[in-house]
Amino acid sequence: MIVYAYFMFLIFCCGMPGGCFVLLLVNRANINPPNVSEDEALRLREADKSLDFIRFLFRSYRPAYWYWEVLEMMRRIFMTGGLVVLARGSLEQIVICVVVSVVTLKAVGSRRPYLRLKGEDGEVDAIAPDNNDVAEVMMWQTIGTLLLCVLVKGGREAEGGVLGEKALDGMLVASQFLFVVLLFQKRVKKKVKGRGESVKKLSAVLPEGVESDMAKIARLEMEKEAEKRGRAEEKKGRDEAVAELERVKKIT
Repeated sequence: MIVYAYFMFLIFCCGMPGGCFVLLLVNRANINPPNVSEDEALRLREADKSLDFIRFLFRSYRPAYWYWEVLEMMRRIFMTGGLVVLARGSLEQIVICVVVSVVTLKAVGSRRPYLRLKGEDGEVDAIAPDNNDVAEVMMWQTIGTLLLCVLVKGGREAEGGVLGEKALDGMLVASQFLFVVLLFQKRVKKKVKGRGESVKKLSAVLPEGVESDMAKIARLEMEKEAEKRGRAEEKKGRDEAVAELERVKKIT
C-alpha cells in the first residue's frame, strides 16, 4: 500500500504539473509570439487552432505568463496535499501556509498575470472586476483565515487567552465574507472611474450638440459632486473668515 501511495503521488503531484508544463513549453512560441505587442500576441494565439487542446491552461493569463497555471497547480497541490504530511497539526504547518500565501500575493500583485476582461469593442471593461484583484483578495482572505487559526490553536493549547474560543470561532466565520467587502470596494472605485472614462469616450464620438441619456446622467452626477465640493469649500472659507474675525476682535 505504501509503494502504491508513493507511485500515485509521483503520477498525480509531479506528473500532472510536469506534463502540463512540457505541453506549454513546447507550444510557447505560439502562446506568446515573440517580437509583437501583447494585444497582437493575444489575437494570434486566439486564431491558432492548433492550441485548442491546451487552451484551458493559458486562456486566463497574459501571453508572457503562459506558465502561470502550472505554478497555481503546484501551489494548490502543496496547500491541500503536501501539508498533510508536513508538520501535521502543528503551528509550523500554519506558518508555512501563511508564507506560501504571502509569496503568492506578492507575485500576483507585482506581475498581474491575469487577463483583464474586454468588451465587444475590444476595450478593457473598467467596471468588471479585475481577475488580478480577485486573486489578491482571495489570498488576503486565506492569510486572514490562517492567522485566526493560529489564535484559535494557540488559545486552545494555552487553555484560554485574551479572546474566548467562541469569539475566535465567530471571527473565523466572519472572515470568510471579507473578500466580498474588499471586492465590492474595488468594484465601486472602478465603476466611478469607468463612468468618467465612458463620458469622455461618448463626448469624443457623438456629434456636437448630441448627448445620450447615459452620458447626460453621468454628466449630471459629476456636476452634482462638483457642486457639493464647491459648497463645502465655500463653507470652509466662511468659517475660516469668521474665526479670523473673532480672533481679531479678541486682540483689539
